[in-house]
Parts: sequence; C-alpha cells; structure tokens
Amino acid sequence: MNVPSTSRAAVVHAYGGPDLITVQSRPTPTAGPGEVLVAIRAAGVNLVDTMLRDGYLKTGPLPLTLGCDFAGVVADAGEGGDFATGDEVYGYKLLGNGTYAEYAAVDASLIARKPPSLSFAAAAALPCAGLIAYDAIVNTLALKTGESILVAGASGGVGHLAVQIAKARGATVIATASKRNLQFVRSLGADHALDYNQNLATAIRELLPNGVDVALPTVREAERSALAVTRDGGRITWINNAFDLPLDRGITGTETNGSHGRALLDALSNLVQGGAIPTIHIEHQYRLADAAQAHIDVAHGRVRGKLVINTTT
Repeated sequence: MNVPSTSRAAVVHAYGGPDLITVQSRPTPTAGPGEVLVAIRAAGVNLVDTMLRDGYLKTGPLPLTLGCDFAGVVADAGEGGDFATGDEVYGYKLLGNGTYAEYAAVDASLIARKPPSLSFAAAAALPCAGLIAYDAIVNTLALKTGESILVAGASGGVGHLAVQIAKARGATVIATASKRNLQFVRSLGADHALDYNQNLATAIRELLPNGVDVALPTVREAERSALAVTRDGGRITWINNAFDLPLDRGITGTETNGSHGRALLDALSNLVQGGAIPTIHIEHQYRLADAAQAHIDVAHGRVRGKLVINTTT
C-alpha cells in the first residue's frame, strides 16, 4: 500500500473545550516494534475521548491526536506478526495518541481481523463499548442461563450491546431507557423495557418480587436504583470509578473497566458472526472536520448506540 508522507488528524494543542479540536496535516506515523500501521476508515467516539481532550485524563505530551476505537486496513504490517498489508482490522488504542486520523500506528496485540459482515463504521463502534459489555457480563458478573439481569441505560453504547450479549447467554433481560428508546431496546431482545423515569423499585418488584440476580448500571445516575433492586446475595458491577454506595444484603459488587487484548476482540467477533450481536447501532456519522460536534453530542448524552467519525471524509 502506498503510504503518503503526510496525512490528516484531529488534534488538540491545549486542553479545553471541543472548540480546540483542529484538523491538520502531520507526518504520517510509522509502525514501531510490535505495531502495525493502519489506514483508518472510521473511528468510534467515546466519552473518554472528551476526558482526554479537556485534560481530565492526561496521557502524554501535547499536541494530542484524539480517539481510541477504529477500523481500517493494514497499510504496513511492521516487523512480522499475524497481519499482512491489506488486512481489514479493527481494535483500539490505549489512552494516548489516537485514531481520529487517516493513519495510526497501533499495538498489534490490540487489533483483530474485522468481522466480514460489519462495515468499517460498525466495526469502529464496537471495541471499547463492546469490550466493557462483554467483560461485565461474561467475566465480572459471570451471567448464567436462566438468571435475570437489569441493564440500566440500555440504549447507549455499552447498554445496547450488553442487552444482546445477555440475551445470547440465555438471561431474562430487564432494560431501562428513555421513553423514546423503549421500542429500540425491545428490538434488541430485552424481555422487559422500563422507562427510567418511573419508580424502578416498584416496576421491578412487580416482575421479580425478590429483585434481579445481577445488575449492570451503565450510567452513574442509575447505580443507586440498580443496587436497590438487586436481590439479596446478587451481583452488581459498574463502569465508573466512583461507586461509593454501601454493599449489604450479601450483594457482591465489582468495577468493570473492560479487559483488553486480541482474544477478547476475537470473542466479540465470534458473537457478531454467530448472530449474538445482530445490531451495532450508529446514531450519527461525522466527517473528520466535525469531530468537535461529535464531542459535543457524546458529552450531552442520550445517544442511541454509538457515534462514529468517518476519517476519510
């Protein structure tokens, strides 16, 4: 593949608001030891990207290229490894110089072959949210066939994937969402879809008098109510860093940040190819030049599924 000497990227030269994001030409990265160079076709937009932009998380020197998720084509396979030029891949970069760019050098252990059934946009939307959902349900909660699970915030990036993974494991899924998203979460396979504005405790107890076996609140605002409707001896996990509610009644609580590595990406790919994750919903796609608007929208919340940046436009 003919790799240009310069390419575009969305960067910040100082920490602050989305207005500081600029698209500029820069020297195209090169693959270092253990890396491959990927021609990025699409990049997922995550809330953590806004935290890197505004300096809440600091991972390295400025200027900083934003983005973690991506899908694209291997442009330079680097020194050996399992990939060849032209392979279609997807994955993520750990926090640091990222993927809102036409090219990115990526750790080869953090990429996998793109599921053939997925577009580049859908594949770019999957890694971070999918790995968190998978890690929460399969590893942390160890959800079993026949158990009940509450997925609170079920229409968002993590939530809409968690509903599908939970259903694939044979669970009864109770999902909360805004009124406008109730039919959407039902379409994902949720057995019961509840408006998060109603009294959750009353609604859950009508369905399951003892409460749910396990709970996955995907937004911090739902953690307290999710804990309240978890049965005695049940399990809860959260994806935020500041869970400060007391755990009692024999409930086990654990934080989930999402495990990393190609093996888990391959596991996600298998779920996609096997039909267990039929829907990766993208609410909106942006041009690289509109990365600032993508950050405004993801920070505002209430996104159905994921937002994606098409890096070639």
